[in-house]
Amino acid sequence: MTARDHYHVLGVSASADPAELKRAYRRMQRSSHPDTGGSAERFRVVQEAWAVIGNPKRRAAYDSSIRSGARSAEAKHRARPAAPAAGARGTTRTEQERPRARRADSHGHPGGSARLLYLDLLRGWLINYPSPPTPPVAWAPATKKRGPFLHQWAKLCRRMIVVFATVGVVLFLILVWGQEVEGIAPLGLWGSLAFVAGISGASGALCSVPIGVMRMLQDPYRRELIRYRKKMALRYAAAQKEYRSARQAFEWNQRNRPANVTPLLESPYSDEAVAAAPAAARSWFEKARAQELTARALKPLGLDFSIWHDLQVGPKKTRIDHLVVGPQGLILIESMTASGPVTVEFGTLIHCGQAVPEVLSSMRPRLLAVATALGIGRVSAAILVYPDAFLADAQLQKLRGAPEPTFVIGASRLADALSAGLPDIETSTPRNIDRLRNSMGVETQFA
Repeated sequence: MTARDHYHVLGVSASADPAELKRAYRRMQRSSHPDTGGSAERFRVVQEAWAVIGNPKRRAAYDSSIRSGARSAEAKHRARPAAPAAGARGTTRTEQERPRARRADSHGHPGGSARLLYLDLLRGWLINYPSPPTPPVAWAPATKKRGPFLHQWAKLCRRMIVVFATVGVVLFLILVWGQEVEGIAPLGLWGSLAFVAGISGASGALCSVPIGVMRMLQDPYRRELIRYRKKMALRYAAAQKEYRSARQAFEWNQRNRPANVTPLLESPYSDEAVAAAPAAARSWFEKARAQELTARALKPLGLDFSIWHDLQVGPKKTRIDHLVVGPQGLILIESMTASGPVTVEFGTLIHCGQAVPEVLSSMRPRLLAVATALGIGRVSAAILVYPDAFLADAQLQKLRGAPEPTFVIGASRLADALSAGLPDIETSTPRNIDRLRNSMGVETQFA
């Protein structure tokens, strides 16, 4: 952007006072925000203009550069020799007249949504005083069943005592029926019957215990209650862990929130603002810069390629950094960030000496979402792009264990690798490439 464009962006003259500038900035900020019908690119331009001419010192330096630029342009115009006559010898084509190499068609604003999220988080943190997180409610395990176990067992025990005692008495009477009973006194007969009934009833009571226990263990309601208890206990433990993390973040915000937030709000992309931002906001800013780095690395691609940046696909709005359609079909590209050295050892991705299998596991839903949204069987390949400074070897390296061919590469080697062709990837037919380009415009939307 040239120096003269900043006043034009806000719709004011170079002689506008600070109050007029602020009113124009607020008006353009509302109209250019994506949520109110604007675009991410227009919103970014407005923010850059205000960051320069909204600050008195920067505005003074900026106006000085305008005046010096105008004087140098006028002097250059006066010193420029007259154009030679047509057909004169020794004439050369100017730089503007030289044919430029045609580049791949590019769509979308790389890093735009990530920068907006960074701005929202930063401003929400600076303007809205954060409230402490609410601890999770302790879960009280349910103990009520369809009937108390002891009550059910008592009913079963009474029934089995009666049944066993009755059967025992009947069997005893059958055994003594028809035998000589003259020698048996009546009291002895009744005592024998009582003894047999008692022994049979006790046997029934003992047998009721294992039967009752088996019924309890086989009770589907009890099994479901145990499963529900375990599920709620795990959920409560996860809520406790999340609360502890939120509490630590809140305490960090309390300690590090600056007293004077005006300079940070005026220049949200300055080094001071980024350093003061909470970790969640900084991660989105780093993601935006990584996407912009990858977009610059893709610029040298020729007309055989088409590029889409910062997409969301499918009903779940799965975020995709970049999609490239080229001679080898559809290639998904993710812009990666790292806090330390990155290596690939025996097909395994290593961050700071530790394997990170979650990187590949997070790629699976993205690949599936893209393939499902575009109605294709599979994506041709996936590429993880890192800044060259973090990679021990910036050359193309293949990872193992991924559902689709997945590679790691440095940003400076990305365009050359795509132009030369990825290894072990078949070339697609022109008809499929055209179909992919048409599907991209219909089935995807920008984030």
